[in-house]
Amino acid sequence: LVCFRREAVPTTHEADAVASASPSGSAFGSPSSTRPPATPATSRATLSPPSNASDIRPGRGRGGTRGRHPPLAGRAGNSSSRVARLVAPAAGPPLQQLRCARCGRPSPVREEHVREIPKLETFWCPACRFVEMDPFNAVVKPHGLLHCQTADEMCRLEFKLELPKLREWRRKNLSIEVRMLRIPCAKVCHAWPHTMTVIANGAEVFSVQPPVEGHKRRDVPQDISGQLRIGRNMFVIRLTDERPADFVFGVILTEPRDIPFLRGLVATCELRAAQDRVRRFFAQRQKAVGACRATPDEVTCLAPDTLKLRCPLTMDRVVDPLRGRHCQHLQCFGSEAFFTSNRQMRAFNNRWVCPVCTLVLRPGDLVADSYVAMIVRETPEEVDEVVIEPSGAWRCPAGTHAAASNDRDGDGLVE
Repeated sequence: LVCFRREAVPTTHEADAVASASPSGSAFGSPSSTRPPATPATSRATLSPPSNASDIRPGRGRGGTRGRHPPLAGRAGNSSSRVARLVAPAAGPPLQQLRCARCGRPSPVREEHVREIPKLETFWCPACRFVEMDPFNAVVKPHGLLHCQTADEMCRLEFKLELPKLREWRRKNLSIEVRMLRIPCAKVCHAWPHTMTVIANGAEVFSVQPPVEGHKRRDVPQDISGQLRIGRNMFVIRLTDERPADFVFGVILTEPRDIPFLRGLVATCELRAAQDRVRRFFAQRQKAVGACRATPDEVTCLAPDTLKLRCPLTMDRVVDPLRGRHCQHLQCFGSEAFFTSNRQMRAFNNRWVCPVCTLVLRPGDLVADSYVAMIVRETPEEVDEVVIEPSGAWRCPAGTHAAASNDRDGDGLVE
């Protein structure tokens, strides 16, 4: 006689005991914690596969990602999924938790990267950098960060991405981009590794070639919407670099923004506040001059007291004058000229720079200066600059036709 042994599935208490003793758990959370509840003891032949068998899992198991770094986002299009965040691997190099200066969330960073970051108090997590990277192609809120994953020494990333709403996104003129950045870099800029090949569903989507000797390569995010299909997409990324672990790979859902929309994001500095800023500007400069005079060996270079009324980008009379919120100068630049020049600039990482002081100025960092706008309105077209007094008063330079009729005191500007 042949005896058949009927093997029973562990009960709920037995399964919990095994799970608590398993070393696979991670302090950063594991998808295994979302397993379906155990069923009563019964035959294995009668068990049906769990309903969430298609969810993304780390490791080499079914539907998982090979390598130490698991995928960090839920399935795209799921309303219950959150924006992907960097999650530390279960095993790997020592990590430190750095708090993002923009969103306030902790982000795990390798110790070697922590030592290279210039100012830890101004550190931005990779998710925030992806969001602020390109104002002309804004990340769709709240779940526009479809996938975010750190590279490692294996130089190979594999993950799957569910896109059930791809047809709807195309009708809304939304795009899916691939962006990358370097964690130790303090700037919000896009960066490819030395070489890289992105494969989706078995076909090459695009590749990054090494820079030509003697030339600097212009790294620009890539739109891959046309190479994807509705439903599940399997990705394989191969890269080479001297330091592959510096890079973070992101798949981003974006929507286009035109210049009128971005101009609507610019704040306005009212006349009284703008004039107070001018007074503080001269007071701080006078204080700096006094400190330098205490040390006669030093040479002091003073900025002129004149305000140029021509845009440094077009050299025409400034229209809708803008400046940076933290810029330490009086001169402004034209709104339309600034946004148009950034739109047409091919060097992606050189965009959004103040043409006067080289500070990084994205739309949220700009203000419309009412003080300069008033001076432009009240001066003739032939006047290219005016003299600014420490009290906030202004006048046309001596020798001009409008010098006598355009002398204004500080109180007159406000009232």
